[in-house]
Amino acid sequence: LMTDIGGRNPEDAELAAIDAGANDIDLDGTLMTVYTSPAELMKVRANFVNAGYKVESANLSYVPKTNIKIADKDTAAKILKLMDALEEDEDIGEIYGNFDIDESLI
Repeated sequence: LMTDIGGRNPEDAELAAIDAGANDIDLDGTLMTVYTSPAELMKVRANFVNAGYKVESANLSYVPKTNIKIADKDTAAKILKLMDALEEDEDIGEIYGNFDIDESLI
């Protein structure tokens, strides 16, 4: 679930998210991402809206528990080529990965 907290106090927004049922919160400037279990997403969204926040988006997404750092340029190129091929396939709706490629390898 994503929301722009605007000029609101970040601590108040975090408390509202916790009260709404959030499992985890990520705040980047005024953009707050709220993580919850798939079964609780709509309930958390409704609670957050009832607390007076405008929800920008609420959807299911896979979030890796661990990221793998890619340090080899050849491996990075292969992964990026695979990702491009998957994105071009019209039968594939979403693509997720748990890799972290340094900008210098691209």
